[in-house]
Amino acid sequence: MAKKGGHSEYEKYEEELDGSEAEGNSAADKDYSEDYSEDDYEGGDEDNEAVSYKGKRTPEEKAALREKRKARKAEKAELKKKQIAEEERSKKSILRFFRECVSECKKVVWSPKKDVFNNTVIVLTTIVVAAMFIFGVDTLLGALFGLMYKT
Repeated sequence: MAKKGGHSEYEKYEEELDGSEAEGNSAADKDYSEDYSEDDYEGGDEDNEAVSYKGKRTPEEKAALREKRKARKAEKAELKKKQIAEEERSKKSILRFFRECVSECKKVVWSPKKDVFNNTVIVLTTIVVAAMFIFGVDTLLGALFGLMYKT
């Protein structure tokens, strides 16, 4: 869009680009480091926002950054409160677990000692009989194979 007395801003920019590219200095190649000294440099903030230079932010940008920092602090405080509450809940849940274990153990119907003793004797007798049977079969088969294959 051309204005009545001359070129629009866009056309002026296009002409600058065309002229500097003809000279071999495109706008992308321009070195902007001369505009600021090392002392003016200030790194980006925690959110990896764009690098800025001291005193170059607008008041609106500064206010927005302050608000972000306040919100971040509030989020961290809220997270800390939640973590503390979770730790308290976990401690209470561990205690509750052991209390429930004790109450469940009280509900169990335990067999009388006489029955437990009788069942133990039966199990041990069965184990001894099974072991003697396996020993006898092993000995018998070992003797048979020994006769068949005299070594």
